[in-house]
Amino acid sequence: MSSAFDFANPALMILALAVLLPTVLWHHLAERRHRRGTVRYSDVSRLKEAIPRPSFFHRHALVALRLASLGLAIVALGRPRLTESLEELLSRGIDICITLDLSGSMLAEDMPPENRIVAAKKVVHDFIEGRRSDRIGLVVFSGRAYTQCPLTTDYAVLQSLLERAHPSMMREDGTAIGMGLALAVNRLRDTGARSRVVILVTDGRSNAGKIEPATAAELAKALGIKVYTIGIGGRGRARVPVLDPRTGKLMADPFTGRPMYGYIDEDLNEEGLRDIATKTGGVYFRATATQALAAVFAEIDRLEKSDVKTREYQRHTELYLYPLAAALVLLLAEVLLASTRLRRIP
Repeated sequence: MSSAFDFANPALMILALAVLLPTVLWHHLAERRHRRGTVRYSDVSRLKEAIPRPSFFHRHALVALRLASLGLAIVALGRPRLTESLEELLSRGIDICITLDLSGSMLAEDMPPENRIVAAKKVVHDFIEGRRSDRIGLVVFSGRAYTQCPLTTDYAVLQSLLERAHPSMMREDGTAIGMGLALAVNRLRDTGARSRVVILVTDGRSNAGKIEPATAAELAKALGIKVYTIGIGGRGRARVPVLDPRTGKLMADPFTGRPMYGYIDEDLNEEGLRDIATKTGGVYFRATATQALAAVFAEIDRLEKSDVKTREYQRHTELYLYPLAAALVLLLAEVLLASTRLRRIP
């Protein structure tokens, strides 16, 4: 919903301003030029000395009130109003559960400018920004799987929870792809959406968890849930910071205080990820660089467009009574002052 201030009759208001205000001002000046006193005295020099010269307020207050009153009346004539544009959603988008690998290997520094997890989060962030009216959730996994954010249309909350996702928050290292996929499928199972999609992002092969990836894929297929799988990471060896197995935090060299690093070899089970996608009607993608990963999500965004129907209408709140009331108050003030404090003897 958005609000805007406008006028229902702007042309009429502009015409009135262009004609009436100059006319009133011209009439006032002409009246002052030709005004003559009707009470005659043989000598008024003594009166001039006895009566002080009228102040600027006394000389111009009445015409100022008249012009202000007329100006407000003209504004009321233009019918100022507050217009609210409302949009009614007639059909909902699709339900999407992003399933993100948070194992320690996602910290491997082979996807500039930083590492795999930073690249993945940046691209997922941009993907969410481009969606409209879809419910999107976030599942994270390493040795176990957790729901980081349930399905929601509050993208601000989702983006905040995505930003917090990091391998250091996971208690058990490992790559439980089956557990992550099964949890995502469970989140989508009873949503009632016309289309349900899982986007699985990982850099390894399943080596933990009680549910095999193939079993989770069969469950997704039975429920009509499509799974897009994305394998990320460079080819060959990659440098990766070492995590403390007890706390999940980055370990530092006890002598220098600098982060400790190791090296890992490529261990992506592309065949398994391809089977999951094929079995559920999705597509498998391989991304070895940040730009390639962005292209993958752009392709998924193209394939899973939401057919959202909306009805737009406007609601107007008339505001003309406010300037009209103010104009009447000023007009009344002019009449009262002209009859009392600013009264002029002919």
